[in-house]
Amino acid sequence: MDNIQVFMRIRPLSEDEYKRDRTAESAVRMLTDNTVSIPSQRTENFTFDFVGTEDCAQDEVFEAVGKRAVEQCMQGYNGTIFAYGQTGSGKTFTMQGARDEFTGPDDELRGLIPRCFEHLFARIAEEEARYNGRVKYLCKASYIEIYNETIYDLLDPLIRICALREDIKKGIFIDNVTEETVQDPSEAYSVFVRGTTSRHVSAT
Repeated sequence: MDNIQVFMRIRPLSEDEYKRDRTAESAVRMLTDNTVSIPSQRTENFTFDFVGTEDCAQDEVFEAVGKRAVEQCMQGYNGTIFAYGQTGSGKTFTMQGARDEFTGPDDELRGLIPRCFEHLFARIAEEEARYNGRVKYLCKASYIEIYNETIYDLLDPLIRICALREDIKKGIFIDNVTEETVQDPSEAYSVFVRGTTSRHVSAT
C-alpha cells in the first residue's frame, strides 16, 4: 500500500511567454525520468515519484496519479489528490480539463477529476457484476472549501460554515455537511461544477 507520493508536471510555455522571452527553453531541465534541476539556480537536483514533461498527455497523468488513487479507494483506503502550484501553473487544466462541463470519454483534454469519476463508476459496475447483484455501492458527494482556516459547504445555497468533529466510531469528520447521492460520472461532475461556482477566488 502506497502512502504519500509526490508528482510534478511541467507546463509548456504559453504564446505570450514565448513572445516575451523569445526562447522556448524550459525553466526546468530533465536529468532522468523522475529527476529535474533548475538551471537558473545553483541548487540540488529534485527527484519525484513521477514527472510529467511538457508534452505529457492528460491520460498519462491519470494513469500515473488518478488511477492508483481510485483503486486504493475501492480497497477501502482514503485517497487524496492535492494540487499545489502558483496561479497560472496549470492546476485547473490538470485537475478539471479544458472545459467546465462534463464532456465524456471522447474528450482527450479532460482532467483528473472527470477521469477519476469515470474509472470509479466503471470499477463499481465491475464489482457489482462480479458479485451478481449481491453487492451494491452507494456514492455520496460533498464539496467543501477550506479558506482562511474556515470550512465552507459549497453545495449549500447559503454556503454554511461547517465544523470539524472527532468521534470514537466515525473518526474525524465534518459535521452537518451536505451529501448528495450520485449514480454516474455525469451526475458527479454536475455536483462538482455547481460547487465550483461558490468557491472563493483571490490572487495569490
